[in-house]
Amino acid sequence: MERKECYETLRERFLATMYDELMPGILHNFANPLNGIMGRAKLLQRRLDDHVRKVRERYPDLAFGMKEDYEKLLKDIASINRESDKFSDLFWDVARKFQGIAEVRPEKINLSQLLAAEMRFTDFYLPFKHEVKKHVELMEDLPEVTGSLADYSLSFFALIRRAMTAMRNEPQRVFFLSTDGDDGKVYVRLRDSGGPFQEAIIRFADQLEQGGEVAAPDADLDGFFHACLLLKHHRAHIHLSREGAYNAVTVAIPYR
Repeated sequence: MERKECYETLRERFLATMYDELMPGILHNFANPLNGIMGRAKLLQRRLDDHVRKVRERYPDLAFGMKEDYEKLLKDIASINRESDKFSDLFWDVARKFQGIAEVRPEKINLSQLLAAEMRFTDFYLPFKHEVKKHVELMEDLPEVTGSLADYSLSFFALIRRAMTAMRNEPQRVFFLSTDGDDGKVYVRLRDSGGPFQEAIIRFADQLEQGGEVAAPDADLDGFFHACLLLKHHRAHIHLSREGAYNAVTVAIPYR
């Protein structure tokens, strides 16, 4: 057996354990020291504030002479706490993403909240974070849909990834994401300034709306084909269009 074949087999078996076994353990082991660091940092800030206050009350002359040093210490501790909070937010964005894609039980889901989390997760894709102008308008009190969090998380992230790929070589990179709802459906709308949809993708979307079996396009761009099929299992209607310089994907999902 060739070295490459052995490597590929072992790599696949390792990755097969990633989401269900390895990642929960990684996140758990990171969470414990992170919580400890944050707790101690906040405690240190309170103790330092209290210490400075007592010195100023009891030894005003000494405190006056050390005023600049105390202010630097207080600023440094405050900075440590701010950065700890930022790190915690990033950690939980990753943790919730991996927890979400493992959650297959049906539940009530606010898609605005889900998509807000998905957009925070996209910050780990640095070109999308720094090179794409993003406009996000999410309806806060969006009616809840019923379904698997894993299905919705994976599907909508695939739609966002398709937009990322479409804009990769474009001089102007703009992405729009919005949610809305009426008395029977919720709507998720994505637009991007990437190259126009391929004809095969448009045909696939049209066939999907007509019902029956559909054939996968030659290139399943970033899981777009499977994302649409998965959303269809939740009675979603998917419409593709070209609006001026933008691709538009509209997903309508009944919630009644």
